[in-house]
Amino acid sequence: MRDWQIVASSASQRLALRYLLGARLAGSAGTVDYLARQLALMPGKAGPPALAFSVAPVLNYDRNINDGIPSDTVVIGGLPFRISEDGQAKSGIVLGVQASANVRAKVLRGLAWDVSAKFNVEHAPRWSYDTVSGIGATCLLYTSDNWVSLDICALHIRRSAENSDESRNFRSIRLGKVFSFRDTLAETALTVQTQTRLGQTQLSVTGSGTWFRPGGNLYSVSLGVGQEKSGVSFPTLTARLGLATELWGKPVNFEIGYLEERGARFFGSDKDDRTVSLSIRRPVTERMTAEIVAQRTISSVAEYSESSLEMNFSFTGLTFR
Repeated sequence: MRDWQIVASSASQRLALRYLLGARLAGSAGTVDYLARQLALMPGKAGPPALAFSVAPVLNYDRNINDGIPSDTVVIGGLPFRISEDGQAKSGIVLGVQASANVRAKVLRGLAWDVSAKFNVEHAPRWSYDTVSGIGATCLLYTSDNWVSLDICALHIRRSAENSDESRNFRSIRLGKVFSFRDTLAETALTVQTQTRLGQTQLSVTGSGTWFRPGGNLYSVSLGVGQEKSGVSFPTLTARLGLATELWGKPVNFEIGYLEERGARFFGSDKDDRTVSLSIRRPVTERMTAEIVAQRTISSVAEYSESSLEMNFSFTGLTFR
């Protein structure tokens, strides 16, 4: 049971299904059937689409609710200028509600079509600041009998607040493979993605790997590089190292991350940011997970260099299928 808790907390549906098929855990038949249907691997004709709706509360601490400047002054040409109260970054607790919906249908054996949507309404009581955001995505997910996978996805994000309104579009192709060597299960993937925001489109490539040995821990790693675009901030280098294990009877996820963002301009100067982060995530109850995130950002614009420590909570909502 320990191994399954670790795999379920961090692995993809494909890796989780491959593990269960080999482990043959008592009482896992229902989960195997669910995952096989999600991946369109069940024999026979396509049945009715699987529908799911979920509603959950939102409880987070946001150190920059209004996307402001994390300083009360900026230095331009050697002269200090004071930032207005509205332009300064505001931090505080964010409360809200999240509603999501998902439809997944079998097209052919091994080929599933997935459509999902998520809608958030959030409020920061300290500043009376409201945010509305939405995510819509559609994917074609293919899994072959020898565990080679190909996913083609399109995703749109829209966020509206009192002083901003921004949207982003993502298109991606992911080629992956689940395999075993000796007594270790592993999954590798290569993802090519485009991201469009503020009239600019960036191309990026990310390689990733996950591996798990029964009785041990689950490890994951990824490395991504992206184009630099003038005038718009995009991630140009990302790296991540993850560990999933068990502590005090529950799965715990540790992650170290590195992010470089380039391309933005700040009062005529280039703004390049480098961020190092460490996060720890653990379930508190069956429906609530806590995450602590510590990060340090070093920016070419001194006002954006900062350290932070945050605690966030995510909830498994009431789900209707």
